Amino acid sequence: MYWIPQNPVPLQSVSLVRHYEDKALTALTTIWRRRYMILLIVAGSLAIAGLLLGAVLQKKFTADTLLQVDAARADGSRPVAPGQSPERGVSLDATAVIESEARVIKSRAIARRVVERLGLQREAELAAPAWHHELAHAVRRIFFASPAGEAAGSPEQAEAVRTEVAAIALMRNVSVANDMRSYLITISFTSGDPHRSALVANAIADEYLRSRAEASAATAQRTSEWLAGQIAETRQSLATAEQAVDAFRRSTGYVEAEPDGAGLQQQFLRELTAQLSAAKLARIAADGRVMRAKAAYASGEVPSAQDLNGAPLIQRLLENETAARKEVADLALIGPKHPGLARANAVLEQIQQQLRSEIERAIGNLEGEARSTAADVATLEARVQDVSEQLIAARSRETQLKSLQAEAATVRARLKLLTESHEQALSLSALASAPAQVVVKAQPIPVPSGPRGSIVLGLALVGGLGAGIAASLLLEKRDTGFRSANQFEAETETRCIGMVPLWSRGQADGERRIFGEAVRLISAALDLHSLSSSAKTILLTSSVPGEGKSLLALALARDAMADGQRVLIVDWRPAERDEAGSNAGATLDQVLKDPERAFFSELADRRLVILRPSGAVPPGEQFGAAVFSDMMQRAREHYDLIIMEAPPVLLVVDFAQLSRHAESVIHVVSWHGTHRRTVGLALRRMRDFSVKLHGAVLTNVDMKAHRDFRIEDQCAAYRRYEGFFARRELSKAEA
Repeated sequence: MYWIPQNPVPLQSVSLVRHYEDKALTALTTIWRRRYMILLIVAGSLAIAGLLLGAVLQKKFTADTLLQVDAARADGSRPVAPGQSPERGVSLDATAVIESEARVIKSRAIARRVVERLGLQREAELAAPAWHHELAHAVRRIFFASPAGEAAGSPEQAEAVRTEVAAIALMRNVSVANDMRSYLITISFTSGDPHRSALVANAIADEYLRSRAEASAATAQRTSEWLAGQIAETRQSLATAEQAVDAFRRSTGYVEAEPDGAGLQQQFLRELTAQLSAAKLARIAADGRVMRAKAAYASGEVPSAQDLNGAPLIQRLLENETAARKEVADLALIGPKHPGLARANAVLEQIQQQLRSEIERAIGNLEGEARSTAADVATLEARVQDVSEQLIAARSRETQLKSLQAEAATVRARLKLLTESHEQALSLSALASAPAQVVVKAQPIPVPSGPRGSIVLGLALVGGLGAGIAASLLLEKRDTGFRSANQFEAETETRCIGMVPLWSRGQADGERRIFGEAVRLISAALDLHSLSSSAKTILLTSSVPGEGKSLLALALARDAMADGQRVLIVDWRPAERDEAGSNAGATLDQVLKDPERAFFSELADRRLVILRPSGAVPPGEQFGAAVFSDMMQRAREHYDLIIMEAPPVLLVVDFAQLSRHAESVIHVVSWHGTHRRTVGLALRRMRDFSVKLHGAVLTNVDMKAHRDFRIEDQCAAYRRYEGFFARRELSKAEA
């Protein structure tokens, strides 16, 4: 008894690295499997490249002209005339300057000048427009109405068009290269004639130098004209400034002082300030003497001699008063009635009266002196104020005058600078030199520069290899069938119980043995060889027609017959005229119409019976009728195995009715043939109708094609050990 697990092997999780490794391995396997096609494409590419090199591609000759650029002049800074120092300014990067000059050399303007100089617009190679321009012009002429007057253009317009076309063609053959580490520019021109290549390369260099010289001269001329206008404006500004200075002098009457004039005025102001300070001190001293003298006199005392400025008369009166007081004191000692005492008191009083008069007169003198010093202070302050104001006014007028004079001097300096620049621009416009020079002129080189055979063949090899690989991968993408049982189980989550190799009549004995073993494996999976009293019923389904159900049914039937079982095959396809019921002698319609089912008793001696409908009644009506259930019940009494073939699942829904009479449902899929989406739709439809699948079988496995896929499965083992089956068959024949 054979036994195979009924549940599919659970899939294990696969890491991302393993996923991409499998993808890469699949791609490499695809490339190796289609290696002959890739080699054929590569050989074709090499053959085409060889044909192009030998018969189609024209030899090209390249000539080079070498220029050296003066970056100090080409960066746009102002040229310096002989004998003058250059101006300081912001200079550009030398690399950017050289790159800019290279772009100027390859411009359309230079190409147009070369075409006009050499008359290249009349040469067929350059005058003919490019193919895409001709195509665009033809499309416009066919689908769009041409503008009025386009066909009848003037000869000048036609000549201009030919010149532009030749210039564009010339630019396609010109190559301008500059070395980032030097100031050199290489001009290369490629054509079919080495002499013309050298002529055009030198002409491009000459036209570039001429255009740059003309541009420099034009720039210098424009600069000269601009400077002339600026000089005229500056002269007018200078005249206006000088007139403003004269008007200021006349309006203010101010005349510039000598260098020491301003110093004398400041010295006089300092002297007045010193006198004012001394007068203020004298006034303060006089006021102090008056105050002290008044205070002493008010208290009955005699002011000091210092405050009274000496006052000799007051000093004598003080002495006389002292003598008189002494005399009165002496007489009072003699007696109060002394006759000389009254006379001494009278003299004392007279002296005191004179002393008071003198003190009052001295205080009045002090007050007069204080008033005099105060008047002096006021006079000096007025003079200092007047002199200060005069000095400030003089400084203000001097400042205004100097400002006007400075403005006039600035305008005069600008006029001088503009005049010098104008003279320099005039001299430079006469020079008209270019910022570059030719270092090496182009010479005709008879050795072709292209096309290079190694490059063309290398590109053809790489292109052919890439095209072959791309074609292989695209064909692989189109190949959407199932190739192995593991792939089928992983994508459909349905168990694959076996793989059946492709059957052909001319197979060798070993191949037939492999086919038989594959069928026996399926029989074992379905448990068709078990000893059981009841008949087994299986249903074979497929997604679309032509997937090998009939071949599988016959193979399973023959395997069961070899085990001594009686087999009934119920096929959905209508019987042909010459095969009424195949070898049964009756059709399915006739069996269903016989209520006694005598058909099965009559064919009891036959081990294989095939029933097909006649086609008069739709199969769906027959399979769903109660009589079909009764027929199946009677068939189980006479046969050990009943195999039913259902119509394609995606075309006819009879599989749902037939599945009710089957113990096992097997879905047949053509190996590497049926589209995966088609199989998925069929399996989904069966799930929608609650049809429980026992498994699937991959049929029509091409063993040679399977070997190229490098897949490890059941058929891989058959292929690897094919000699085992051949030896086994040989030993059986010898026995």
